[in-house]
Amino acid sequence: MEAIAAVGLATSIIQLVQSAKTVISTIKEISNSTSGDSAETRKFRSLARTVEINLETAFGPKSASKYPNEEIKNCVETLRIEIEGFIGELDNFRSKRSNSVLQACIAMVKRYSRRDRIGNYVNTIQQMSNQISIHIITTTVPGMDGKLDKLISQGAGLETQLSKNMADLQSELRATTDTSKENSKLQQVVSDWVTRKDEFDAQSGCLRALYFPEIYRRQDDVKQAHEETFKWVMCDPNDNKDGGTNVLAGRADTPSRKGHAFLDWLRSNDAHHNVFCVFGKPGAGKSTLMRFIAHHGRLRSALENWAGDRHIVIAKYFFWNRGEQIQRSLLGLLRSLLLQILEHHRFLVPVAFPGQSWTIGGDKFTFSKDSLMDALKRVLDHTVNQSLCFFILIDGLDEFNDQEQNINPSSQEVILLEFLKMFHDRPCLKLCVSTRPYQTFKKQYCEGQSHWLALHDLTKSDIKTYAQERLGKDEKFMKLAVDDINYGSLVDEIVKAAEGVFLWVRLACDSLLAGITNADHIHDLQLRLRELPHDLKEFYEYILNSVSPEYQKKSARSLLLAISSSHRPRILVHHYLNDSARLTSKNVERVDFKSLHQASIRAKERITVVSKGLWKLTWTAYGNN
Repeated sequence: MEAIAAVGLATSIIQLVQSAKTVISTIKEISNSTSGDSAETRKFRSLARTVEINLETAFGPKSASKYPNEEIKNCVETLRIEIEGFIGELDNFRSKRSNSVLQACIAMVKRYSRRDRIGNYVNTIQQMSNQISIHIITTTVPGMDGKLDKLISQGAGLETQLSKNMADLQSELRATTDTSKENSKLQQVVSDWVTRKDEFDAQSGCLRALYFPEIYRRQDDVKQAHEETFKWVMCDPNDNKDGGTNVLAGRADTPSRKGHAFLDWLRSNDAHHNVFCVFGKPGAGKSTLMRFIAHHGRLRSALENWAGDRHIVIAKYFFWNRGEQIQRSLLGLLRSLLLQILEHHRFLVPVAFPGQSWTIGGDKFTFSKDSLMDALKRVLDHTVNQSLCFFILIDGLDEFNDQEQNINPSSQEVILLEFLKMFHDRPCLKLCVSTRPYQTFKKQYCEGQSHWLALHDLTKSDIKTYAQERLGKDEKFMKLAVDDINYGSLVDEIVKAAEGVFLWVRLACDSLLAGITNADHIHDLQLRLRELPHDLKEFYEYILNSVSPEYQKKSARSLLLAISSSHRPRILVHHYLNDSARLTSKNVERVDFKSLHQASIRAKERITVVSKGLWKLTWTAYGNN
């Protein structure tokens, strides 16, 4: 039975009992009336029809619900019989107006003598109603059995309707004169639900105050790891490793034992070495690796070796220097971590924020940075003796910038490292971070520490796999590789020249595939590959300088729009950006959805052409794209 329907049934049953008692209290007036009817009896008949419909919906042949036990089944059947009997007695009150005074007096005496039988009906109806209502509220309504969260997630409309129905039921119970033990129990159950609902609403307000629209944007934007890459980081040394060859080349050697250090660390119980750092050059794939770890199926099982019987809470955050200010700030990190912890463990909300300050500030309330830091510390301190432990993953320490304007980067690094000390040496917590190999971070997490890895030194196998797959999907390249082994050797050149930088490999593969499209010979492709700058900044300049003259202005406009806008420009903005005729036109153009969609597709394709693939437009789930 649905929660809203359940509460509606319970409410109508309580109303029926109250109506029956009103009928008894007005039995004299009914007896004195010539029709044997009154407003109270008509109300009872109406309520009885409502209850019968609700019972049929809840327990009838077409209902998905079944009687939970014989006791409830007997209660429902008895309630139906007693209601029918009560209505039968009311029908006996009705009679046509008699011209005989004697006959009228006899009829009135008979009506009054039925009062005891009607009273017995009411008592039985009340007993059955209480038992059915208690069963409904305690077993069906969310919150009594831990399903309140699920109801709220179904939508605000259902939540509001249920709250209203419960409030109506509570009002009906308060108005009743029934002082039986069953009625008192029912009142307590409903009161407990309303109290818990109020607490839930307050907790939800806290979570809404912590949330911000960009909270998962960077994580969602990070590319998923290419198939067969990065598997080594979660691979047990005892696992069987698959070999394999293809037409291009054999698989490269698997990473060294250093690659397995991460899995060992996840399982370890060393509280004094509870931090693991992933270092990597720009473009080495740090964020992709961190996302791979965060979503890997083995992560939780590996942590269980350390956690034991404790429940594992996994929280993650991806800094993004080119995003909104909150995405690269301590404020964003704090709000994100607290939201991920508290939304699954709401009992910690009053621990984190004992003052419930958000309930005063309204919808526009925002937590201060200091209050968030205090809240996180209280949560971590509180759970020392609790059955919880935390795995916190933070990507891009080098992208942290807690100021609106750029200041000394090294001071920013010190600020962040000072904050992260909150997590150090905690038996109930493991912290995994990634960063470029800046000296400040290396000094903190590398010197004298064994729990770190340099990603760019461990990805030769992954880079070779990626290059093989990327070039291997091109039919022209595969045909050439079959006839000339020198084409296959291009993969080895890519691996050697990449120096562990995945982004360089992607750009290099783009360049080679463009050459193949232009029917370049093997020597042309080798020359093209060897002329590519190894430094990413120089590589970007190389690509920009290779943009055709007729596209250079368009490319510059789109790039300037992308880097200068405080929010992501929509795809259609790029579509109209280089259409001067439409931009200067005074005529309002009506465009349907199909035309807009086609324009968006053309804009994406055009950007790829004018930028030589250096940047792309993508769809997102946030309204901007």
